Amino acid sequence: MNILPIGVNNNFYNVNNNRNNATAPSFQHLRIISKEHWDKDILDAVRENKEIKKFENYLEKKHSVLELTIMEDFIPNKVANETLFSIMGTFARKFKIMGINQEITPMASKNQTLSNLRQFKCDELIKTFEREEAKYNKQYKLLHPEHQMRDVLLRIRDEQKSLLDAILDFFF
Repeated sequence: MNILPIGVNNNFYNVNNNRNNATAPSFQHLRIISKEHWDKDILDAVRENKEIKKFENYLEKKHSVLELTIMEDFIPNKVANETLFSIMGTFARKFKIMGINQEITPMASKNQTLSNLRQFKCDELIKTFEREEAKYNKQYKLLHPEHQMRDVLLRIRDEQKSLLDAILDFFF
C-alpha cells in the first residue's frame, strides 16, 4: 500500500513538485511513503483494517496496487480548533486503468474518521474497479479487432478440446 500526503489545508501538491518531499507514486510495488505526515492513530487503523487488506489482496491478484492519500484541513471553529481528515484511495492497473480515485472516508474529525474506517466496506470499490476494467477492455477490443478474433479462436479451441475429451471419455 502506498501512503502519500497529497493535500494539506486544501493546497493539493503535485507529487513531483519541489514543495513536497514525497517521491512520485509508484504502481510497481507496495510501500509506505512519508508516514510522518499521517496521524499515528489513523495510520495504525489503516494498516489494521481488514477491508483495506481484502481490497489490497484483490488488487494484487489483478496486478494492481492501492495508494492511500490523507488530506488534512484545519478549520478554526468557535467551539474548538479542529483538524479534519479525509482518506482517498487511488487504485490502478499497470498499463491499463491508471489512477481511479475513490473516497475511502469523507472529510471529518479524527474520531469520526476512525469510526468511518471501522465501517468501511470494499465491495463498492471492487465493483467500481471491475466496471472501469470492463469499460477499458471493451474500448481496447474496439480499437484492436485482432483481439476479438483471437478471443473467438480461443473459445473455438476450448470447445473442440472439451468435445475431444468427451469423445475420449466415452470410448476409453
